Amino acid sequence: MNDNKSIVAAVIVALVLVGGIVGFFALTQDDETTTDTAETTQQVTQEAQQPAAETQPNVVEAAVATDALSTLVTAVTEANLVETLSGPGPFTVFAPTNDAFAALPEGTLDTLLAEESKETLTGILTYHVVAGEVFSTDLSDGQEIETLQGGTLIV
Repeated sequence: MNDNKSIVAAVIVALVLVGGIVGFFALTQDDETTTDTAETTQQVTQEAQQPAAETQPNVVEAAVATDALSTLVTAVTEANLVETLSGPGPFTVFAPTNDAFAALPEGTLDTLLAEESKETLTGILTYHVVAGEVFSTDLSDGQEIETLQGGTLIV
């Protein structure tokens, strides 16, 4: 059990050290949800390519519309978090970019995306999400922010 906690901690530290916390997305809920994550991702992709609607996109829609977050979208889909992050919000995601995922040790991403690692992947991803809108101008040195995973981020 301690080995799993060490691996999770190492992956989180690696994501942070390679600049994984680069994006702030404080987005609100979209009313459309579904239990089929592949269908949801496809639908969101199609909607993201359409002209902007009156409502602000949710976290998933914003990530799908951002090329540098395609690995994050894959991870969110594999962790079955599409519905959660499309649900009642708003949420702020400290979004690891494709470059952050690429900087992980070889094989780490494949291991995390495997079915047997879903719980670990979910924990890592929800560690990067906080409830509410958090803007960079709202952050202060030493501030503590609780994540959806239950951990605490220190600014």
